[in-house]
Amino acid sequence: MRIVYKFIFLSFLNISTSLANDTLFVNINATGLNNGTSWSNAFTTLKSALEGAQYNDQIWIAKGTYTPPPPQSPSDGEPFLIPNGVQIYGGFAGNEISLLARDIALNETVLAPHPMYPYLISYIPFADTTTSINGITFKDGWFSTLFQTLGGAIYMKSTDPSMPVYVDISDCKFYNNIAFKGGAIRLESKGGRGGISLKNCIFNGNATDNFGSAGGAVYLECGENPQYPVTIQDCTFTNNESFDDAGAIYFESDDSLSDFRLRNCSFFNNKSQSSGSVYFRCIGAGCKKPNKTVIENCLFINNEGGNNSVTGGGGGAVFGSNVVFSRCYFQNNKARRGGAIGGTNNDYFSCAFIKNSSTFLGGAVGLFDPSLEGGINRFYNCTFYGNYAVKGSVLVGISESRDTFYNCIFNKNKTGNNSTMFHTQYGPANVYISNSLMDIDDCNAFISGVDVVHAPDTITCGPNNLYLADPLFVDTLADNYALKSCSPGINFGDLSVLPAFISNLDLNGNPRVLELLPDAGAFEQEMFTMQVFETIKAETLAGNNDGAIRLDSIQGNNAPFSVLWSTGQTGMEISSLSKGTYQVTVTNTEGCASIYQYKVDLSTSTANQQNASDQITVGPNPFSTHIQVTLNASFPGSALKMYNQLGDLVLDQNLSLGSNTFSVEGMPTGLYYWVFRGYGEVIKTGKLVKVK
Repeated sequence: MRIVYKFIFLSFLNISTSLANDTLFVNINATGLNNGTSWSNAFTTLKSALEGAQYNDQIWIAKGTYTPPPPQSPSDGEPFLIPNGVQIYGGFAGNEISLLARDIALNETVLAPHPMYPYLISYIPFADTTTSINGITFKDGWFSTLFQTLGGAIYMKSTDPSMPVYVDISDCKFYNNIAFKGGAIRLESKGGRGGISLKNCIFNGNATDNFGSAGGAVYLECGENPQYPVTIQDCTFTNNESFDDAGAIYFESDDSLSDFRLRNCSFFNNKSQSSGSVYFRCIGAGCKKPNKTVIENCLFINNEGGNNSVTGGGGGAVFGSNVVFSRCYFQNNKARRGGAIGGTNNDYFSCAFIKNSSTFLGGAVGLFDPSLEGGINRFYNCTFYGNYAVKGSVLVGISESRDTFYNCIFNKNKTGNNSTMFHTQYGPANVYISNSLMDIDDCNAFISGVDVVHAPDTITCGPNNLYLADPLFVDTLADNYALKSCSPGINFGDLSVLPAFISNLDLNGNPRVLELLPDAGAFEQEMFTMQVFETIKAETLAGNNDGAIRLDSIQGNNAPFSVLWSTGQTGMEISSLSKGTYQVTVTNTEGCASIYQYKVDLSTSTANQQNASDQITVGPNPFSTHIQVTLNASFPGSALKMYNQLGDLVLDQNLSLGSNTFSVEGMPTGLYYWVFRGYGEVIKTGKLVKVK
């Protein structure tokens, strides 16, 4: 099968500085003049609109399925040719006068190969940064031979820097496309200049179909010339598969990978023999540059990279070196080496590695790359939970790597041969750990490995590590690995070690530092706080059993609160108490608790004092501008205190015999608690309601 290049000359004709800025309409069901000037006279084929479009034109396509015309022979397939500088929009019902009036989900616009001749859907030989595609579904594209390696849905190519190719693709879907390299999309710009922006797109069920293939969904191959940025943002990749490398995205460059950005994307159930979802490969001299690829706020779940392979397979979710992983979540990914990630010389910030597994080395991360020796790997505020490998449940190290862990959590990671969390395989490693929580006995239990050639491993445990520690996750059964507010990991981290260039957010998007210090692990949490306001009534006479304790209000995080007294009672108040000491346990919704102790004394007052409550009136109720307190008897040290519902003291007045009137005009409306004290103890309490 061969691609017919006779349309390339046509593409050059569209390299124009003319700002036609016309809108061409396409509707497969139109019955008018077929000239594209309006919805009623819309082109009935997309090919007609593409051939008539000029620079800066827009093409609006109504719902329906559009295919290229059948080729003259099965080997002469002609995909849609996308002209330079044209903006293509799908998702119209066929009567809109504004782009904002579209409903892309309701009015699906599908581009597909001719049903009798499966082939590449579209080709872009030249495009500047004004070219865009929005609201289109690319479905069932197919182009795969050992000699023609075009993408199944979109093929972009530049071999000359003066003829670049860059397309902004947004709100598009790519379903069941197949190719040898790049099941859905292939960008090839070696020797030229290229780039791509993918935003809010869905890739599902795309694949490569032969040995040596790569990029089940997307294949990006950039050269050493200055390139446009490659940005993939807010996209979802599910059930994509490659025979060899990268079930979802393959990126290869002859220079630094600094122009690649992957943000806010999700990867589910992608599969390949090497790297389940994403594979980075840098093969030129520029790869030695310090710039790093950035993967930020991405989700990788149930991806597989050669998990059943005997010799291959690395990085169930990602394989790549010189990468910054910021606020990424890895769960249930599988590989032979590096259950979640394979590669070295990477930085990790606020990442969580949950239940990833390897059939050989490195349950969470495999620090290896055949093209690199050693490497510096830094982990800041990462959580490792439930990862598994035959050797090295968390990590497997490579020759002479230098690996540091700051403010991390290690919990319930397991191995199949009684190995430990870190295993070195090909030479000595240098490991440093500080301000981290671990469920192991001591520092030396962190690392193992047999090395008969090189010097022994060096492991240094810095200050403030906590061993045999339960981090108190919120709910591991529900995969919630945030910390409870009473976790020992709260404010346990070291702020001084965090580089200035990292994200100031945790994995949930909360500020990385809520109090003065960062927490350990990937998630930040407010410290457990609780304050209880109470009223205690003494027992009047020994044997009367008329003492009482009432909790007037409870303040703290993660309300509501449960209450359990040492008497077995559970309400906010206990009564009929004799002189003695009583405890109450107050627990928030996370299970964090504080214990308070109160003492009920025996009253030393006279008979008048025992009946004192009858001599006190507080009113009116409800009140508006004033409160009047009347004392019909003298009480030494008499005073009235009022609290709002939050327990804040809003009034504190000494009282005298007779009528006492206080202005409360500025007090907000609501419910208030008052407490009258005399003889050095609480004599009477009550409630008042403030109205306007």
